[in-house]
Amino acid sequence: MKVKKSADNGAYKAPRLASSDAHERKSPGGIEVLMSSIVLDLQQELITGNCDVMSALRKAHLIASKLHLSEFDRWIQSELNGYTDHESIPDYRRVGGVLKAQNPYRGWVPVVIQDSELESIINSKKLPDSIGDLIELSKKDSGTLALPVPGAAAKQLDEWCGAPFPTNYAVFFGIHKINSILESVINRLLNWTIELESQGILGDGLQFNDSEKVKAAAVPQTVNNYYAPANVVNAPIDRSAVVAGNKNTVSFSYEAARTTTDRIETAIKADELSDEDQETALELLYEIRDKIAAEKKPNLIKAAFSGLREFLISAGAGVAAEFVLSVIHQLF
Repeated sequence: MKVKKSADNGAYKAPRLASSDAHERKSPGGIEVLMSSIVLDLQQELITGNCDVMSALRKAHLIASKLHLSEFDRWIQSELNGYTDHESIPDYRRVGGVLKAQNPYRGWVPVVIQDSELESIINSKKLPDSIGDLIELSKKDSGTLALPVPGAAAKQLDEWCGAPFPTNYAVFFGIHKINSILESVINRLLNWTIELESQGILGDGLQFNDSEKVKAAAVPQTVNNYYAPANVVNAPIDRSAVVAGNKNTVSFSYEAARTTTDRIETAIKADELSDEDQETALELLYEIRDKIAAEKKPNLIKAAFSGLREFLISAGAGVAAEFVLSVIHQLF
């Protein structure tokens, strides 16, 4: 904290230091005080070329906690500690790569999947790792990283590829995609501090007053890709419905939804399910078809797709469940 005498009493006035992490307050005695602001301090840290992402997240955690921004703080802590819920992983953590199989004679060789949609699902993964782990991965010298395909999915790939023996699979992607995730986190934190500053929420040292805490309640906290409860606002004659949420507007096509159910049925039958679980999954799928045929509201159809996906996950049909998730993202 820098203190300088007011010019009113004729005392020496020290030159003002230019600082982006300080703001001026005047005491009752006429003394101007340059107080540090944790928000501006974080903002300054984020725009440096060698930003310490871990340190920035910890500082953001402190700010969010003091301002009672619980939703934003959950995102910060997930970044610090890693994501435990796949549904909560933001889209910026999705990396695309190339699926390869480990050939005992030729090493890792690319795997060609004829179904482009299925290939996209398998080759695209969201990384749940903590920021600390991602930073360590970004320091690797190899230039590429590999995500092993888990056992159940690998067994399914063996069947699809006609492998003569159990094979190891992995998705290979460039390390630069890790750096893109780190940059995305920095950008989101920076935008957040800009929003706080625009609302006059700067803090006094490490403290925030009651007025700032009230203002903070109006600051948007959503960081993850947003899927708001949808409402059908129009149903054009091409048998599609325009679905509007708070932050998105998309067109829902009943014909596209009907077509995707055929592909989902193929995925369910190809996945490893017991006869009973497969029968239940297909019954859920047929109920979805009935809703589509009756042109029920898109949000009801989306809920039915989500229910099917949850059942597939519980039954161990990971590949089919991922396919249903991709369908949800495409349609809604």
